[in-house]
Amino acid sequence: MFPLENIVVALSCVLAATLLVISALAYKRSKNKKMLILAGVFTIFFAKGVFLTVCLFAGIDSLYWPFIIGGILDGAALIVLYISTMRV
Repeated sequence: MFPLENIVVALSCVLAATLLVISALAYKRSKNKKMLILAGVFTIFFAKGVFLTVCLFAGIDSLYWPFIIGGILDGAALIVLYISTMRV
């Protein structure tokens, strides 16, 4: 059986991919730029999930740097999400 963190990271990656597809379809339907920005945020979360999944399943001994990089990607996604809510 896989350790719990492998399952959680893989499920979050699947969730991010699902939300990415839904937001891309919403953008295609409505042509609203905010949906495109939201798709970009989910792309960042999906990239983080893929990165952490590869690190966890590759058996890297120290997960210090992968989680630091993951935190940076979370910060980038939150900044993009904040910018999308601003009225420009």
